[in-house]
Amino acid sequence: MHSRKQPNLFDDVGALPPPSPDLVALGARVPPNVRLGTSTWTYDGWTGEVYHRTYRSAQPARRLEEYARYPLFRTVGIDSAFYEPPSEEVLTAYARALPPGFPCVSKVWDRITARRFTQDPRWGTNRVGRRAVTGRGGDVSFADVASGKVRGRTARDQITYSERGNIQGVQFFAVAAAAYEAARREGLGRDLPTDWFLQDIRD
Repeated sequence: MHSRKQPNLFDDVGALPPPSPDLVALGARVPPNVRLGTSTWTYDGWTGEVYHRTYRSAQPARRLEEYARYPLFRTVGIDSAFYEPPSEEVLTAYARALPPGFPCVSKVWDRITARRFTQDPRWGTNRVGRRAVTGRGGDVSFADVASGKVRGRTARDQITYSERGNIQGVQFFAVAAAAYEAARREGLGRDLPTDWFLQDIRD
C-alpha cells in the first residue's frame, strides 16, 4: 500500500486567508520610509497570527512567504548567517519567497566578527583563543567614538557592526526607543503580546 502526501490546504500562497482589514489599515499608516521587521522569522508562537499553515520543522523559505504577507513587516533579518553563510540555493529560495523590493538584513558570519574564537566546538581545538579576522584594518571601537578620540561613520560605504556580547541587541536600544516614542506620539501601532519576543538565549 503506497502512502500519498496529503496536500496542505494553503500550499498555494494565493489560498492563504487575507490579513485582517484592521492590520492592513494599520500598516498603511506606517510611513513608507519606516520598515519594521524582526531579526528572524521561524517562530512557532506566531501560528494563527502570522502563520496559517502547519509547520512540522523550520521550513524557513515557506514561512518567509507568510512573514512577508503580514502587513506590518517590511524587512527581515537573516539571523542564521551568523553561524554559517547561507548557500546560493538557500538565498535563491528566500528570494523566491519574497515579493520584489522586500529588503533583508543579514548578520555577518562570526568568523569575521568574533574578536577571538571561544570554546565553541564548531571552531575545533586549533582555533580556540586565536584572533579572528576583523576586516581590512582601521576598525573603530564604540569606546573610541564615545570618548571623542575618533569620529564615527564619515561615509555611506563605512560599516557599523556589533560584536556579539552578553547584552545582545544593545546597539539597537536607542533607535528602538526613538521609534517607539515617535509611534506613540502619532497614535500608531498596538500593544503586542510579550511572549512574541521572549525566548531562551541559545548561546
